[in-house]
Amino acid sequence: MKSFYNLLEEPWIPCIRLDGRMEPLSLRDTLAQAHTIREIYTDSPLTVAALHRLLLAVLHRVFGPKDRHVWADLWHSRQKRWEEKIDEYLSRPDIHSRFYLFDEQYPFYQVAHFPSGVKPEPQPISQLALEVASGNNLTLFEHHSDLAPESVTLDEAARRLVTAQAFTIGFGISYVYNGAKVMFLDGPCARGALFFVQGDNLFQTLLLSMRQYPHSSVQFTDDEDKDKPCWEMNDPLVPARKAPFGYLDYLTWQSLQIRLVPPSIMGMDARITHVCRIQGLGLDKAAVLDPLKSYRLDDSGNPISRGFSDKRALWRDSVALFELINSSRKGASTPENLQMLAQLVRHKVLPREAQYRYLAIGLATEEGHARNVALWR
Repeated sequence: MKSFYNLLEEPWIPCIRLDGRMEPLSLRDTLAQAHTIREIYTDSPLTVAALHRLLLAVLHRVFGPKDRHVWADLWHSRQKRWEEKIDEYLSRPDIHSRFYLFDEQYPFYQVAHFPSGVKPEPQPISQLALEVASGNNLTLFEHHSDLAPESVTLDEAARRLVTAQAFTIGFGISYVYNGAKVMFLDGPCARGALFFVQGDNLFQTLLLSMRQYPHSSVQFTDDEDKDKPCWEMNDPLVPARKAPFGYLDYLTWQSLQIRLVPPSIMGMDARITHVCRIQGLGLDKAAVLDPLKSYRLDDSGNPISRGFSDKRALWRDSVALFELINSSRKGASTPENLQMLAQLVRHKVLPREAQYRYLAIGLATEEGHARNVALWR
């Protein structure tokens, strides 16, 4: 099969320009033109969060920033310089070739082959959308069913792919390998809310949602020298691991082994109806605190991520969310982007009187039914 639909070139990320126009852009153009984009917007807030994580992975790979001085240079940089650095990275042949949605060897965010002896049956593409009724999924906002499976455009398939890797909810048997049952496990964003600082445009929002990278005092594992995004790995699933090498590995964590079933006819009118998927990397969430989440301590002293509930509004936790910036309690923390924002204000990189919006995105499952999505916010 010929490589097809490169996400650095095809318009698949829905953006709102500063003048209010909706316009889909490629991944490359979304980053390069971030100064002229107000925000990313889709019907699914989970997709918005997943796309931000993907864009942040590229920016951290290109720019760092290793300290607040590098961050300040980026904040004040001209759009041309910003665009040139992004182009320099994404135009590399070894990078550009890894962003094809369909490719025999390196399909983006997918696997070329499943483990020997494992042959998952094609499932409706609705399996990649938590809000869509499919199998044991209860419907949340729409009413498709497996009896009349939907078909989606290539851009929608790409968005669902990125979202599923971040937000998949673990439930049930994935497959049997050498006589052992392998269960589906949660993706990194399935529980708790992700927090993003919003600026006047996407350029500001992305920078304000970044953390220091690499960060000598906040490490995921002792292997951070191996840290890279999944598209720079020949096989992101090897070695099998429960903790990421570092932040780039975490932002592009491959929770599922997925392969989109190629359309019978390639072209702009191509549509996707089925996908094959099994469990990918299983994340040990107890060992990894997400820099974009806020954590409190339970009665046993274990960190619990703050998130949404149908019984309690998230804003009621706002005092605790902001007061933990200087907390020394191990495991309790406010998101690192908010800590970095405080540091930037403290060192007068940003003016104290400036005001920013704080965006929280997440889902909640039904009490007693961890597989069923009750709401998203």
